[in-house]
Amino acid sequence: MSKKILAPAYMHEFRCLGGDCEDTCCQNWDIHLDEKHFKALASAFSQDENQKTTFEKYVKTFDEKEASERNFAYIKVNESGFCPFVNQHGLCHIHAEFGVAPLSNICTFFPRFFSQRNKNTEMTGALSCPEVVRRCLFSTAQDYEFASVSTSILPRADFPVSHRIDLGDDFYQQKFSDVNEQLISLANEEQYAFETRMYFLANFAYRLAPHYHQDCEEKRKLVDEEILRINNEDIKKQLDEYFYQFNTTEPVAMIIVQSILQLRIQYEGGDKLSKLAGKILENYKIDLEKDEDFDVFGDNVPPDILWQKFQVHWEQLNSVYGAQLEVYFTRYVTNCLQREWFIGMPDPFVYIHMLSIRVAILRFLLTSHPQMLNLLNTELIEPSENKAIQEFDAIVVEVVYLFARSIDHNHNFLQVVFHAMLEQQMMSFDYSLPLIKF
Repeated sequence: MSKKILAPAYMHEFRCLGGDCEDTCCQNWDIHLDEKHFKALASAFSQDENQKTTFEKYVKTFDEKEASERNFAYIKVNESGFCPFVNQHGLCHIHAEFGVAPLSNICTFFPRFFSQRNKNTEMTGALSCPEVVRRCLFSTAQDYEFASVSTSILPRADFPVSHRIDLGDDFYQQKFSDVNEQLISLANEEQYAFETRMYFLANFAYRLAPHYHQDCEEKRKLVDEEILRINNEDIKKQLDEYFYQFNTTEPVAMIIVQSILQLRIQYEGGDKLSKLAGKILENYKIDLEKDEDFDVFGDNVPPDILWQKFQVHWEQLNSVYGAQLEVYFTRYVTNCLQREWFIGMPDPFVYIHMLSIRVAILRFLLTSHPQMLNLLNTELIEPSENKAIQEFDAIVVEVVYLFARSIDHNHNFLQVVFHAMLEQQMMSFDYSLPLIKF
């Protein structure tokens, strides 16, 4: 009898598109194997001398100091950055010849992500897969509710669990479900604008953080009081009014967004997102040089000028597709809250602040994408026509999954961003409003 897991409805019928996908996940990523699947793969490839030679060339074990049962070996990508076992059709040779049994966990289950909470196993989807992006962003609100589904939908039964909640003496973990469910609820209160909801999240998390954080003492009453407060409609209306009274011409959010994208280009300039970001920044520069002296800008567009130009594009995009973008950003934030679990961060506010930065970068990339600007400037196609909507959705899918691959799921890079924000003293509530209003 198969076991049951919980998953959002949009993941119940997920299937890898294989060769029909517009991209491949078999490139530019480290592929780790646990000891069990390393041995299974070694056994499968031992029957043929050519396969054995390929295995020995590309599958390497970690040295004793680094190795563990879970991270025992890795597949070395080839000179082009692809997995050496991808065939000419863009499909996995190992899977085609031996099935899923010898495959690593990441190759078998990606983009599925498993967590254990209150004796329940939850499965969510990673937005670094374009098909998950489509299912996630284009779903209905009801599709986000966790529902029971059989493990028979999975490629194999031995799925890996990445997050676990231990309800022992750790109050931070004990209260996680209550707090995270409140965050998800706030993110989906669609009677308020998306930006207002992000401010609800920041305000709630900021007030919560002093007495709810890693290694905190049990302060159940204070946490419950903050949950009750943010559920008060009068409080929400006050926050909503304050949010729309706030106005600034200071480009502090653009400084953050521009710096992170430039850091990403410097950090890993060859990936698709870095190339897109580089093209976008270069296009702004070329556009501004038509009216201004080149020497004024040098290599980079000053943040205040970049911010002003971006605002013009954003207002144009928002006037046409603003309602749809609100839905897509809501789905994005909900996916993050369901999948990532803020208890990996020092406190909920740090998580929400970093999430606000990511949303701001996504907004900049979507607004400034060359194809998006062409779409908005095309007078022959009305926004209501299916062709324009399909092109708009295709741009959204591309940006979100490239962003997820390069930044959302790149923990090393996010750590660099986090420490840079700390060093610049920008990991504070003072920067929440400018980022959210970006």
